Amino acid sequence: MKSVSLVSLKDQAAAALRREIYAGELPDGAELRQEDIAAQLGISRLPVREAMQQLQNEGLLERLPNRHVRVVGVTAARLRQSFAVLAAMECELFALADTALREKGLPDPACDAEFHLAAAEVLDNPTLYQRFFTQRQGLLDAAQALGAAEPTALIERNRAIAEAFTVGKDTAPHIRRYYDDLTEQTAKELIV
Repeated sequence: MKSVSLVSLKDQAAAALRREIYAGELPDGAELRQEDIAAQLGISRLPVREAMQQLQNEGLLERLPNRHVRVVGVTAARLRQSFAVLAAMECELFALADTALREKGLPDPACDAEFHLAAAEVLDNPTLYQRFFTQRQGLLDAAQALGAAEPTALIERNRAIAEAFTVGKDTAPHIRRYYDDLTEQTAKELIV
């Protein structure tokens, strides 16, 4: 039997739109229609409508009277806020998953996505995993689209997290440092 994706069409659509907004492919003020986005993504309008609602809640889109939405400009401050939320989520995930992660073991720090999703995965909570995955993937895709996700630096930060975890130290400062570095580099690329 094939494995089922934990990421819904709504979350896939939200991630795609978020990535394009952060990368500047959907500029500030661009008006989006559900029908157009659904056709571009090859899905029905319902998950697109739900994705747009999610991005409205994140402050990336604003609703217009004609059932359309408009892109709200991405600022360095918004990036910092989004990455800070992600860092807080991951710190809490590592704390909650401590015992299960110790039993299973951490993935290789060189596998960035797998490494950071490990804590959410071992908790066996599909809703939590899906939300964390979607938020993280959207922001990391944005960082990569802006040329800010320097793999060597990220892997070094991952190694520091893994080392702290292995010796029983608090991982939170290292997780925050990972996201702080990524935030600053992404914000710098956004401004340039």
